[in-house]
Amino acid sequence: MAGFYMMDMSPRQEELGDEDRLERAPLGTFLLSFLDQEWQGLADEAMELRRRAYLMEQAQRGFDSLRRRFQGAHPLFRQELDRLSASADSLYALGQWAGEMARFHPLLYAAVERVLDRDTGDGGADGRYRALLSEIGELSRLAERFHEGVSVRYHMGAGGGKLCYGAKDLRILLYLSFEYMVSQGTAFRRCLNCGRYFIPFSVHTCYCDRPAGEGKTCKSYAAKANYSKRLQADEGRSFYVKQNNAYQMRVRRSPELYPQEEYRLWQTRVRSLLEQLDRGEVSWEAFQEQAKLPGRRRPGAVKGRKEPPQAE
Repeated sequence: MAGFYMMDMSPRQEELGDEDRLERAPLGTFLLSFLDQEWQGLADEAMELRRRAYLMEQAQRGFDSLRRRFQGAHPLFRQELDRLSASADSLYALGQWAGEMARFHPLLYAAVERVLDRDTGDGGADGRYRALLSEIGELSRLAERFHEGVSVRYHMGAGGGKLCYGAKDLRILLYLSFEYMVSQGTAFRRCLNCGRYFIPFSVHTCYCDRPAGEGKTCKSYAAKANYSKRLQADEGRSFYVKQNNAYQMRVRRSPELYPQEEYRLWQTRVRSLLEQLDRGEVSWEAFQEQAKLPGRRRPGAVKGRKEPPQAE
């Protein structure tokens, strides 16, 4: 028997679950969880495990190993996996479900990229969405079919009853979530560390809170990287000041060996390198190498005139 899932949306929150319980999360959480999954890999692995399983116990162990991947995923996906585990052929049911999600994934990802990405596209989200539907006929037909599969149910919760959208197919609720975000003008942004979409809390937020290894998040890695970048930039300025002071001293003491115009050209070039260092376009080692002072000249060495050969 297919499950029935429900969804209620507000400008900042979403509530999703089955007929017994709705769980609240920030708006867009369900959609982001879907985009993060490797659906095609899951479908292929489920079918391969089913092919190799000769005993029911082997099949169950294979199903359980795949289900463990969803421990940190959205509760609705975990509920769907619990439902599939009761199937007579659970690995086959999982492979079929994951395959459907895998075929839907690139379509919805393209829609998010074109319509909800804060850093791409011109004009309003509504206009970009209409243009997308006119360009991708498959998405337009799918949206029409999904709309026909929506029902409205009354959900009685601890805080009182409410009318919710309902569907047996989780793809329908995913698409409704996407359309609701379009209507609210909500935007996603790619994390500059992991490259995945997240919900930015301000226009200046560029890193997500996902785990990034070693007990840290992308945001904490970014803070460390930015600190290292600032430290490197400060070291670059300190190095430039020392080199500049030394060059100035040479110019004052030996103007015939170190012409003012050569010093000015060096100063302009190294200041440009310092700006590149600040932007991360040149490494600290390359900056040090290119900002070095010209070699010391011997008395009598003047630019444009060769020294007479010295006697043996």
